[in-house]
Amino acid sequence: MKLYEIAARAIKILQESGPEGIHSNELIQKLGIPRRRIYDIIAVFSAANLIKVKREKGGSRLYWMESLPEPSKKISQLVDLVEKLKEEKETLTLKIAQLQQELESVRKGITVEAIKETKFERIKLPVKKVEIRAEVPHRITRVYSTGIGAIVESDGEGLIIIPELKKNKKTEVVVE
Repeated sequence: MKLYEIAARAIKILQESGPEGIHSNELIQKLGIPRRRIYDIIAVFSAANLIKVKREKGGSRLYWMESLPEPSKKISQLVDLVEKLKEEKETLTLKIAQLQQELESVRKGITVEAIKETKFERIKLPVKKVEIRAEVPHRITRVYSTGIGAIVESDGEGLIIIPELKKNKKTEVVVE
């Protein structure tokens, strides 16, 4: 007898057993199958919430679950959850865009224009080491060292100076 046939017969017996349930040994006898085959069926039915299993001496008592949730109800709950998650994603995407705009405006606050407006010709940083990057999509094309200073050239406007501060704390200054 094939497993699906055994499972179909087991369902019928479990439903007929009523609220008192049926002992696994009795189910084995009624189905006329080896003990090992019933364990597969019990595991699958239990995982699918079709039965409730209660341990007893010499086996288990199996109870058919009368009040199964309707599949359409579960599907509609999942659809609602998906819709809710989509809405949350859209909200978070908008928040990310707003935060990126705010970050960009903060970065623009430390631009060459801001530095020129304050009439700074030099900026002294209290560090021993700096990192200089070209603003995307530009690249650094040349670096000259005079021993006392360095000159960095880029193929476009926008060099970013990142002072090496304590333990990964970095601030950015844009110099054009």
